[in-house]
Amino acid sequence: MALHENSIEAIHPPVASGLTSMLHEIEAGIDRQTSLVINYATGYDGVRQTRTIDPYGLVHWKSKWYAVGYCHLRGEIRCFRVDRMSDIRHTDNTFERPAPFSPREYVLDSLLSGQGS
Repeated sequence: MALHENSIEAIHPPVASGLTSMLHEIEAGIDRQTSLVINYATGYDGVRQTRTIDPYGLVHWKSKWYAVGYCHLRGEIRCFRVDRMSDIRHTDNTFERPAPFSPREYVLDSLLSGQGS
């Protein structure tokens, strides 16, 4: 249960979200520690790519939800805006979240330094 309690953090809590079903799917992947396959639109050109991610946590910051986890395509931990995701599918692949890891600190570090996805 402690893993679950440390995997979702709201820095500026949302009032309402049209992303509820996607957030539930991501949260299920976090809870089960199973990889997800997503279609993701990049922020630069809007091209959609299929990505496999190991979701470590969800963070809400400045009116946006971010999923933080290991991106199999890039081979590193990345953050993904949930509003740019579609077609989330669960896989049978399992992973272990690195300890200690703070999704909140990762999002703040990457977004404030201009490195966010």
